[in-house]
Amino acid sequence: MHDPQGRAWFVRLGLVLVAAVLTGCAVLPYQPQAPAQGLLDVRFWPQQAYQCGPAALAMALDASDVQVTPETLVDAVYLPARRGSLQAEMLAAPRRYERIAYRIPPRYEALEHMLEAELPVVVLLNLGVAWWPAWHYAVVIGATDQSVWLHSGQRAQVAMRRSAFERHWQAAQNWAMVVASPEQIPPRLEPAQLVHTLAQLEAQFPKLAQRAYTAALGRWPTNQVLRFGLANSYRAQHQWLAALPILRELYQQNPTSAPIVNNLALTLWQVGEVGQALEVLRPVLAKLPAAAPWRQRLEHTWYLVQGSVAPTQ
Repeated sequence: MHDPQGRAWFVRLGLVLVAAVLTGCAVLPYQPQAPAQGLLDVRFWPQQAYQCGPAALAMALDASDVQVTPETLVDAVYLPARRGSLQAEMLAAPRRYERIAYRIPPRYEALEHMLEAELPVVVLLNLGVAWWPAWHYAVVIGATDQSVWLHSGQRAQVAMRRSAFERHWQAAQNWAMVVASPEQIPPRLEPAQLVHTLAQLEAQFPKLAQRAYTAALGRWPTNQVLRFGLANSYRAQHQWLAALPILRELYQQNPTSAPIVNNLALTLWQVGEVGQALEVLRPVLAKLPAAAPWRQRLEHTWYLVQGSVAPTQ
């Protein structure tokens, strides 16, 4: 039976649904229920317009004792043309406040471990469909085997069934992060995961990297990659005498490691030990194949050390 009014109603409904999917920060479907015991006490900031990214980040920073508002983060993480925030900006922005954002493993258990350490978790969800995504940042403040609680959009302590949460989270590649002070190392992260994050800080935020490497070495005191990173953070601050004993010890343990040899030689050169720098470089260059990845860099260091006067301290 032909029903123009009924067809018009379905058209209007379809337009409403499409409009909801198009938003940069979609609305989270929620399951009304009483808040669980033991939820993290995280200040709630409601999002403005499409700005779920600044709101979620402000909550994570506030939980790490950084007093900010979403408005102060808009310029750092919100892209008006996209009506949303990219993950790269979300990860980078905390550094301005002497905090570090860590990606966490893409598993529900990792999320639970962070909550046990009283670290709220910023998650990216896809509330749309694969061919028409609707991205949304929320902050997980509690989780059980059956349910997840989030600060999301205009609502605090939103409860979702775990199955629904995992479906939307998986549709966003299980992306999640936590924000911590440099002295707080998130639980269950391996040294390689830490180095991946901290190495990105060494050039622009070396003091922040130094503090985090020092904290990590409190947990893994013999880890050579962490020690190498700590030396690099000292070098980035021109603290050559602090970096030198670390690099010397690493060199004794790894005399053929091109990165260690290169950085030790440069550090020796910086403190005026030109002869020692050349002695460190010479045997490695003699054995390193011409096509080896570090060959060109080591040659550059050799010519730099050999052909110039030691820099003024």
